Amino acid sequence: MLLKKDLLLVLVLGLLLSNTLNAQDKGWRGYYNSAEKAVENGQYYTAAKRYEQAASLKQSNKEFSYKAGKYFLISRNYEKAIEFLAPLKAKTKSFPKVLYYYGLAEKARGNYDEALLAFSVFSNDYTGSDKIQILRFVENEMKGCEIGRSKAGFSLDSIEVVILDEQINTEFQELAPIPINDDLLYFSSNSNGNISLYKSERDAEGIWSAPITPETLPMVRQSNFCHGSFSPDYTKFYFSVCSDFEGEWREDELNCSIYFSELIGNSWTEARALSRFINLPGAINMQPYVTYEGKDELVYFVSNRSGGQGGLDIWYIKKSIRGGINSFGYPVNLGNKINSPSNEMSPFYDINQATLFYSTDGKPGLGGFDIYAAVGSMDTWLDIYTLDAPFNSSYDDLYYRPLDDQQGFFVSNRPAEPFKFSTADNDIFHYFNKQIEPDSFLFSATILDMKNEQAIPHAEVSIFEVLGADDFVLYESLFLSSYNFEINLETGREFLVVAEKEGYVSSELLVDSEIVYDLVKVYLEEEQLTPSIDNEGPLVIDDPREIELIKDLPEDPMPELEYFPDSEPLDVEYRIQVAAVRDATNYDKSALAEYGQVVLEDIKGKELSRILIGGFTKRTAAEQQLAIMKSKSRSYSSAFIVLYTNGNRN
Repeated sequence: MLLKKDLLLVLVLGLLLSNTLNAQDKGWRGYYNSAEKAVENGQYYTAAKRYEQAASLKQSNKEFSYKAGKYFLISRNYEKAIEFLAPLKAKTKSFPKVLYYYGLAEKARGNYDEALLAFSVFSNDYTGSDKIQILRFVENEMKGCEIGRSKAGFSLDSIEVVILDEQINTEFQELAPIPINDDLLYFSSNSNGNISLYKSERDAEGIWSAPITPETLPMVRQSNFCHGSFSPDYTKFYFSVCSDFEGEWREDELNCSIYFSELIGNSWTEARALSRFINLPGAINMQPYVTYEGKDELVYFVSNRSGGQGGLDIWYIKKSIRGGINSFGYPVNLGNKINSPSNEMSPFYDINQATLFYSTDGKPGLGGFDIYAAVGSMDTWLDIYTLDAPFNSSYDDLYYRPLDDQQGFFVSNRPAEPFKFSTADNDIFHYFNKQIEPDSFLFSATILDMKNEQAIPHAEVSIFEVLGADDFVLYESLFLSSYNFEINLETGREFLVVAEKEGYVSSELLVDSEIVYDLVKVYLEEEQLTPSIDNEGPLVIDDPREIELIKDLPEDPMPELEYFPDSEPLDVEYRIQVAAVRDATNYDKSALAEYGQVVLEDIKGKELSRILIGGFTKRTAAEQQLAIMKSKSRSYSSAFIVLYTNGNRN
């Protein structure tokens, strides 16, 4: 619908606050003509101001007030929108959609009761030709109002949100934060007239520097580029490039494409566009986010191409990590669990949580665009939920970008002290967990090859809490997308870190919480294949003197060694540990029976019991069964294999 399409100009590239048109005629007619021209050029804020001026000079013409209210709404000045739309609420015959626009403005301000009433009356009275389509949108808005009413005053107490200072946030649009670490942030802004990438650094006192153009990023010849994403190993960079503009765009003429650059040596290659079947001509293609899953490189992106659910949808493309840039397959739509007939934007995929975060205005939510999370991958999604306040609000909330499990950034047009009062522009907000336990410490490590100190990506790291001698309980399992990891560990405890990678000997490291660690290097040694004696063939002796030497050996050259030919061989068994629980009687073990023999094992000195699946005589058999379990259910993601010898846990 028109309002949704017009709003894309604001949210896609922030092309809004240009106030370049001047009315040549000071009379109402000149302002009105100037407003109509501004609408044609996509300058909605200018249009709203011109309609407002025309309305003040010719108060009898309520169409000027109606259009002023509508375009103030599109430009997200909700107070002004209500000022012009509220007096027209009873004039639905002349302005059939006035209650719809009024309801949207009230909902954006968090006045859910007033918005719900307006939407309800509109639904009952509206008879326009687009009734079926628009009532679908209204139904979602009403559900969102109900959610807002039920959660009035609710906010996650542990999360604090602050707006970044005026060095970064301006009266223009700030979008798409890319946090590199605690003190380095890339983002997009149109503060210089074109939308471009910037970077800012934070000093020891927590003050962000004035943004500058990054000196090390790829050379881009176009004037408008934004929405960047680095690959997990920081060797690739994907971003949006959009057509040059001078305030003359309409949404249906918007032209954005996805570009790519690669780090070779110490330099980035010149940016170039992805294939035309990805950057489909005539469609918007933008906001890429790149991640690695196993041996695959995935890029999630936003497009309004045909074949989707409607509006802007999220799609993905895939290729081998080592494959060339032209080896991507055709784009695949994420499906109707994620996408809606409205708009989905700003995808971010958290590989550690196997969760996609994105924003949509097509599902019931607190505001226009709300941040949602979906567990799954590519086009298979298991669970979808909306984030609570303070991440979401009655305003537009987008570009959720966590830095780690304690802090991150997002974008919103919400008002915020001490300097943001306008809702017309997007700004970048920082969130952090206020309840970081003082009795915890951050442990950071990198996985390296012992032979050449080259980084080893995609290792599996298991962290066990040491309960006693030969007594461990799993604390956390990590499947690394790169070769570094960070985790908060509790003080006053001892941990065993086990790193594993196929083709390497596993490495173990004891971590004492009383020690202050810098970045720890965990080395893996490549497995060396030991030749089998059976394959060596018969003993060949060329020198006959060696035979005499062998004959002269004493009958018992090593008498200190005892050999008991009748002794029992070692009883070796591999078990899969599924969990360590306090109450094994209430643990549902029925689902485990299909995988093997369920074994309960008490942990000495602890009120804990291990839940295991036993009976595997070979480790390969246990590994195959564990892989099946993990593929069927995420509840087994932390399960691991333990060796037992003669019934004793090794």
